Amino acid sequence: MTTLTRQRAALTLAVLTTLLGVTGIAALSLGSEPVPISRLLAIVAGWYAPVSPTDMSETIVLQIRGPRIVLAGLVGATLGLTGAVLQSILRNPLAEPHLIGVSSGAALGVIVAGLWPIQHALAGATATWLLAFAGGMTTLVALYRLSMVSGRIRPETLVLAGVVLNGTLSAVIMFLTSYVDPARIFGRVVWLMGNLGSVESRVLWLIGPVLGTGMTWLCLQGRPLTIMTLGAETAQSLGVHAERVIRSSLIVAAMMIGLVVSLSGMIGFVGILTPHILRRLIGTDYRLLLPASVLGGAMFLIIADTVARVALAPTELPVGVITAICGGPFFLWLLAQRRKVVAG
Repeated sequence: MTTLTRQRAALTLAVLTTLLGVTGIAALSLGSEPVPISRLLAIVAGWYAPVSPTDMSETIVLQIRGPRIVLAGLVGATLGLTGAVLQSILRNPLAEPHLIGVSSGAALGVIVAGLWPIQHALAGATATWLLAFAGGMTTLVALYRLSMVSGRIRPETLVLAGVVLNGTLSAVIMFLTSYVDPARIFGRVVWLMGNLGSVESRVLWLIGPVLGTGMTWLCLQGRPLTIMTLGAETAQSLGVHAERVIRSSLIVAAMMIGLVVSLSGMIGFVGILTPHILRRLIGTDYRLLLPASVLGGAMFLIIADTVARVALAPTELPVGVITAICGGPFFLWLLAQRRKVVAG
């Protein structure tokens, strides 16, 4: 393991932050109606004057693409971070919120919340988030219990249980969607495949601090999570209260996953692809890997959403399709690598 120094951590995070900023600027510029970089910078700086009455550049940047890119960044950061946390706690490099069914559990909560319309918007959003959290948390607890054999989590059992839970929950979601309201099935299917285009700016002001608090708390668990990769018993002998770290981290991760799923649907593979690439580049110390996963996850999902917007413009693809195209082959490659390690 490469020794982590403050200089190396600061340099790594500075590089990732710069790349994230460049990615955000490029994403603001690209789309079915491109906005030149010079005009974009003027709009962001506040000194832009429309060149004609039909010039919609400012509206496109500030009211359409801007909120969408911020949401993509928040969702990607959350999925990247929680993927890294789950891989440490479950001691399985294949653990990811979407693959092991946690996102499906949260999505089921969102679907159930939609069965009882609530008039007040804030109350409705709160109920949706709480049910999404309950669905994700229940799935995580079930997965944790099913994977525990003789006091230890068996990686192969965890993956198998996650796949079964994910398939079962997805089937229930489709049944409820098609049985209760067939007229809305197309919109629900698009949402389930990942949709970042329907958020309002005021929603971002509400969820930003919540997700930011959760990210900060999880990033502060870097040291105990690094030690816990050695095993819960070893971590206990080194002074880490493993059970407390596991429970609190799972609860916070489930809350954050429930919140982003309620807003953007199920977007897979961000939580497995981002931490693995970063782990190969910067090492396995979670004190650096966790904040790097925040920045890397945000960058990856902003790029994926930009591709989803411009690939078949003016038609938009669900962003989950792009992440699946990238993440599916990567997941199979990881399985092949793991098979080689097990074989010898």
